[in-house]
Amino acid sequence: MGEIDKKMGRWIDIPIIPTFEKIVEYTITNTGINSITFTNLDLKTDKVYLVFFLLKRPGVLTDKVWMFYNNDTTQTNYYSQCIAASGTSVGAERRNEALLCWYGPWPVLVIIYITLMFNKIQSLIQYTRNVGSDDNAIYMYSHIYVPNAENLTSLTFQCPTATYFDVGSRIIIYRSKM
Repeated sequence: MGEIDKKMGRWIDIPIIPTFEKIVEYTITNTGINSITFTNLDLKTDKVYLVFFLLKRPGVLTDKVWMFYNNDTTQTNYYSQCIAASGTSVGAERRNEALLCWYGPWPVLVIIYITLMFNKIQSLIQYTRNVGSDDNAIYMYSHIYVPNAENLTSLTFQCPTATYFDVGSRIIIYRSKM
């Protein structure tokens, strides 16, 4: 069994059980921020990024957050597939946009696992929202960048509303340490 795991790890060029090293921690301290970009990334060398994003949002409206790679904000270059469960309801959808998550007046913790496989940047995304005893939900996304990519060098989180990310929102990025 271990040999198969080792072969699979080499085949997709990531460690089976990687350890991680924090490379950036950012907390939003000003209002009015709707876009955050991290540069100087090197997914080809680092193999895996693990991102924790604690989102806080002012106001009561529900909106979405996008995640863009390498400064490419063309929505049709991305697609995401989602499975969502809330109470006894389960649903699925596919969107041709860079959707990271839906977001409202409740805090959300988004966990993102980013890899580069077969010249495609791919992310697995999980987040849970809890806005009260009658509205708990879990979301699982597969986020794909359609064009071939040799590397991921920048990562941008963006939302359509100018004051979307509230003070206290935090992003921590880890890279695999081999």
